[in-house]
Amino acid sequence: MAGILIVEDERVAAWNIQSALEKFGYTVVANIGSGDKAVGLAGTLKPDLVLMDIRLPGEIDGIEAAARIRNQFKIPVVYLTAYTDDQTIERAIATDPYGYLTKPFKRAELHTTITTALHRCQLEKQLQATQQWLTSTLNSIGDGTITTDQEGRITFMNPVAEALTGWLLTEAMGKPVNEVLELYNAQTGQAIENPVLLAMQEGIPFELPKQCQLRTKEGRQRLIDDVATPIRDAFGQVQGGVIVFRDTTETQRMQAALQESEARFQRLAANLPGIIYKVLHRLDGSVECLYLSRYFQTLFEMALESFQQGKDFILAAIHPDDASSLHTAIETMLQTLQPHTWEGRIQVLSGQIKWIQIINRSSRQANGDIICDGLIVDISERKRTEQALQRQMQRERLLSEVAQQIHKSFDLHEILTTVVTKVRQMLEVDRVLIFQINPDGSGVVIQESVDSVSPTLGLSFCDKCFPSDCYEFYWQGQSRVIPDTSEDEWSNCLTELMQKLGVKSKVVIPIIQHQGTATTSLKSPARKLWGLLIVHACDDYRQWESEEVDLLRQISNHLAIAIQQSELYQKLQQANEHLECLVKIDALTQVANRRRFDEYIQQQWNQLAREQKPLSLILCDIDFFKRYNDTYGHPAGDACLVQIAEAINHSVKRPADLVTRYGGEEFAVILPNTDHKGAVHVAITIQNQVRQLQLDHIGSNVADYVTVSMGIVTTVPSDNSSPQALIAATDRSLYQAKQQGRDQYCIKTL
Repeated sequence: MAGILIVEDERVAAWNIQSALEKFGYTVVANIGSGDKAVGLAGTLKPDLVLMDIRLPGEIDGIEAAARIRNQFKIPVVYLTAYTDDQTIERAIATDPYGYLTKPFKRAELHTTITTALHRCQLEKQLQATQQWLTSTLNSIGDGTITTDQEGRITFMNPVAEALTGWLLTEAMGKPVNEVLELYNAQTGQAIENPVLLAMQEGIPFELPKQCQLRTKEGRQRLIDDVATPIRDAFGQVQGGVIVFRDTTETQRMQAALQESEARFQRLAANLPGIIYKVLHRLDGSVECLYLSRYFQTLFEMALESFQQGKDFILAAIHPDDASSLHTAIETMLQTLQPHTWEGRIQVLSGQIKWIQIINRSSRQANGDIICDGLIVDISERKRTEQALQRQMQRERLLSEVAQQIHKSFDLHEILTTVVTKVRQMLEVDRVLIFQINPDGSGVVIQESVDSVSPTLGLSFCDKCFPSDCYEFYWQGQSRVIPDTSEDEWSNCLTELMQKLGVKSKVVIPIIQHQGTATTSLKSPARKLWGLLIVHACDDYRQWESEEVDLLRQISNHLAIAIQQSELYQKLQQANEHLECLVKIDALTQVANRRRFDEYIQQQWNQLAREQKPLSLILCDIDFFKRYNDTYGHPAGDACLVQIAEAINHSVKRPADLVTRYGGEEFAVILPNTDHKGAVHVAITIQNQVRQLQLDHIGSNVADYVTVSMGIVTTVPSDNSSPQALIAATDRSLYQAKQQGRDQYCIKTL
């Protein structure tokens, strides 16, 4: 049930309100009469609702206190007041209250107002969550997205739209959409009517015309396409518009380049781009070359006469791994007489391996012979390009996968494992490791991925193994690319280690964390050399490609950010744990507070119900404490509470026993797995500890010093009862102890 903070300086009215709320089933977290205290307790107790009297004594009245609570903690406030003048009402309305009760009011009015306020608060939270989800979704879309109101004024732009238009959302908000989206025909230069306005006017989606060009805020030109759509409400009425668009400048440029490339290829093909051939396959199995163009000598690096010696001679030039597929292709061409294309490799006299493509068309003659004519072209460059593109795509995919996986996790071990595993698989190397550098210059291998080589995980180094200037080198963000480790001129210690580990080639990439602004000082906290990303090739020497090194640098940048996020997350977790502890401790007595009491007794009830073991509860009340405060003053009363809490705390011995401040001068002791005899023993110990304090109390009717009365109840928790029943029974037992003369305990069994 919801927790409610009552702020009412008329105490009789305050207790009447509390009584009514508790009967309604609400929890009153505190009942105070000060605006200053209300603000402080709202931040500490985090109630679900605050009932605030407008006229309060002190530096701030109820309206000012309510405003601070709303601004700082977003907690709903319902006003209580007997004042209904216009000025008071205007000030109260300015704080956005959730209700307004005019004294005197009935309990039904109180219940209705609180129920309505809590329901409104819940709906607002749901609406806020929905709005945040929608905003996050739109911000995650890969295309630019802009929304407008009915008048065509911008209400939202996602980051992609900001990047494409050059306008920030804060700049564009409320501006006409045609002012931000200046659209022109790329060929004619004429302005294009804004599709968002058209979509709203016609009530249907409008696609952007071809050659639609966007002029950015900085005056740059971008080709864009996609669609604008009207936004309708639940009744079908147009409430605004949305346009989703993307930059097609590069796509159309590539398409134009591709078309030009294809046209150029056709022109080259018409001018002997490869080997034109015509071959006769007779029924008796013999083969005769009827025509072969001169380019054969350049491509195969052999004389035309060699081909005329027979097909076996030319087939000998086919790469062994591709010979079988060529035989199959020839048989298919002769059997089906369908056009056929084959790609494979040849080995020429110079030792070079070339990729060729055979484009063949077969036809059967009247006598049954088959003539094959076609074109053989050198596709080596294309294959190299395809392979390079495939490698580039694989690397980009790897980078994307690594970035996504390491940024979605705060577990440092998981992040490092993902990086070393993915990098080793992608680059097909023997070892990838993460070397963390300590502040003293030493370091240790904290993660690695290996393939059939000796592991280095846990291997540590002192700073003497590294050249004196290596830290400055890596701190500046420079990488080391070593094709042959035996020629590495750095430390002999490292050279010997590389030989021992069998490393022939390596790449070392620094992992730099940026803490703030740029700096040139190695010791500056704004820039930290966290460690190194190291790649080893052990099977053979390797000439590292620049694309591979660039990929490793990008991964290192993502890794540095992910590591920093992980470290910040760990600090946040520790801070949250500390705050959680503070929330559960009574500020005055430093024992557990009522919130911790409610939480802990429920936990123990559930556990002991499963185990069918006893649970005892002791409620302690300081005898005649009001008189003590009246006699010695509230500061002395606070000091008394602290000493009593310490005495009770010293009376319990087991880790599971919990002492809490139950409220005011009352303390509660939760004794899990304790029968009535054990509970009585604890109660007697508490009595003795309190008596030994010998705190003077001339206002007491039972002794000259401070004493306590206690109620004790023991039960075995079950589903047929509840912690609340145990608390109520213990409270009755405490009441009986007071009725019998105080300074004693009364025990019952539930």
